[in-house]
Amino acid sequence: MNHTLPGQSDLVSLFLVVRNDFSMPLAKIYSICELYLYQRTLNRPDCVTMMPFVNGIFFLLVILAPGESVDKREMQALLAMYRKVLHILSEENNIPRAEELHNSFAYEEDNLNLLVKNCVKAQIESFKSNYFNSNFYFYEALKYAEKVRSNYFLFEIYHNLAINFRQQNKVDKAIENYKKAAVYIQKVNRPQDLALLYNNLGLAFFYNHDLDSAETYFNKSYRLYSDLGVKTGIAYFHGNMAEISLARDLPDQALQELNKCNEVLYAYNNAGINAQIDLNYAKVYIHKEDWEMAHTYLLKSLRHALKIENKKLQHEIQSLLTSANLALNDTEAAFQSQSELLKLERLLNEQDLELKLQSAKYGYEFEQQVAANQLQELKLQIEKRKNIFLFIGVSLLLLFISGLFYLYRKIIHKNTLITRQKEEIQDINTRLEVLNSDLETKVQERTYALNSANIQLSQLNDELADSILKGKTIERTRLASELHDNLGGIFTALRWNFMALDFERIEGRNKEILLKVKGGIENGYSEVRNISHDLLPNVILENSLIDACKKLEETLNLNEKIDFQIQIDPVFRFPKNSEYEIYLVIMELCTNAIKHSDGNRIKIHLEKKGRRPVLYYEDNGSSFPATTSTKGMGLQNISKRLKTVGVAFSIQA
Repeated sequence: MNHTLPGQSDLVSLFLVVRNDFSMPLAKIYSICELYLYQRTLNRPDCVTMMPFVNGIFFLLVILAPGESVDKREMQALLAMYRKVLHILSEENNIPRAEELHNSFAYEEDNLNLLVKNCVKAQIESFKSNYFNSNFYFYEALKYAEKVRSNYFLFEIYHNLAINFRQQNKVDKAIENYKKAAVYIQKVNRPQDLALLYNNLGLAFFYNHDLDSAETYFNKSYRLYSDLGVKTGIAYFHGNMAEISLARDLPDQALQELNKCNEVLYAYNNAGINAQIDLNYAKVYIHKEDWEMAHTYLLKSLRHALKIENKKLQHEIQSLLTSANLALNDTEAAFQSQSELLKLERLLNEQDLELKLQSAKYGYEFEQQVAANQLQELKLQIEKRKNIFLFIGVSLLLLFISGLFYLYRKIIHKNTLITRQKEEIQDINTRLEVLNSDLETKVQERTYALNSANIQLSQLNDELADSILKGKTIERTRLASELHDNLGGIFTALRWNFMALDFERIEGRNKEILLKVKGGIENGYSEVRNISHDLLPNVILENSLIDACKKLEETLNLNEKIDFQIQIDPVFRFPKNSEYEIYLVIMELCTNAIKHSDGNRIKIHLEKKGRRPVLYYEDNGSSFPATTSTKGMGLQNISKRLKTVGVAFSIQA
């Protein structure tokens, strides 16, 4: 027999099996895994790292366990007995036989048996119309159902509590419990039970006079019964729709629905069902004022009600019989029906008094049981916390021991390797010491020389860059001054002379030519001013780069065709010469964008990338040339000019 496990994947599989089936004790499985890991560590020290994984998994198993272990065969036997009792009660209406079966069954004193035992008691009390007693047993069963985490019985309990509340005319509480039951039955996946739940929920809304909601749930029930092919369920649907039709003052439609219901259910010869069907027929004919037919069906319903000894149903029938006999002018029969009605009222009052006495008794016992349950639950919580702390302590101790053992094995392994390599390392160290001594001297000398050369080169580059910028600034200033003073003066004089001309005395073609010349002088004067302004912008002289760019952005955005966004990170500080270059590049980019880009959004921003400033250009157009030179300065010249002031350039088109 192989006492070891193949590997980690099999451990995970084992844990998954344990998570879904708690028939195997946790302690036994934990011992198997501990033994496996101990055996593996004899050959593989690194396998001990699986120990925390095992501890963690079993910690989750204890905390997140779905409930106590449930024996499947025992569950099947209890379910079979429970469903047999329900069959006897609902199909045969034989309460004594159901009680006999319940008393003869050998219940064990565990949570599952106590769950089923209380459910059976509750069902029997419900069929006796002892709804308070029934609720007491259902609430007692609910405690055990939550302990064993049985979704099926949680559904059964909430469903039957809802039925009891509906019979007690507590419709709101009935609807609340129906909805709780719906949650659990969908987990169990029993469509026939879900169909019955929808049917009963529809009845609750019907008794609450919410006919639209009632019809909605009846239709849901009908669709499920139709898919399953359950004829009785379909018949219940037609019976319920008959009552809705009657409530909506549609007696003919109600009669059609009752006929469909009767085709199926009357064949079962169930006294309780037949009594209700005949009573519904009688109500339809009373609504149609056909008292003969109503009287006939009331007598048939009464015979069935007497068989099942249902006093409440007999009381309702005798009340309607009294009205029918009076309508048929049969005073003797009406008097007899009234006498029977009074007897039934006395019996029901006596029964109600007895039920109230029993309810008071059970109420006291119920309060005692609730207090005992709360005390027991508190003890269980305290015990569970103790177990959790104990488990955590043991897990931490095992983890600590595993860590020590792992370190011990690692130390032994490392010591062996150190012993083998010690002599080789000593020889290598001796040779390395000599080589390192010579190498350090040479490296120091070479490093010193390189550092000196780099410092000199850096200084030269800085001086060269400053000289270039200063030269550009001086030349730009000279050109701007020349253009402004010389050509600007010439154009100013020309403009002044032309203003002295009396154009009203000049006529014909000469006037037209002079006006064109005057326009050319004005354009030339403007071009000279623009060029001198571009060469040496006053906005840069008077403001910082950030302020100059803000003013440029405001000026450009006066034309709403293109949205210009120019952003300068305030962390950068440049010399005035460098600000000239950056500002002129930004102006050139804006000019090129206006000429060549077909987009409506232009973004230019100077920001930090690493330790270096980068100027980004971005637009949403499709035709801006990102790789070739444009007319005028061109992108390559822009990049070179920015490089001289230490700024990188990037385009996103």
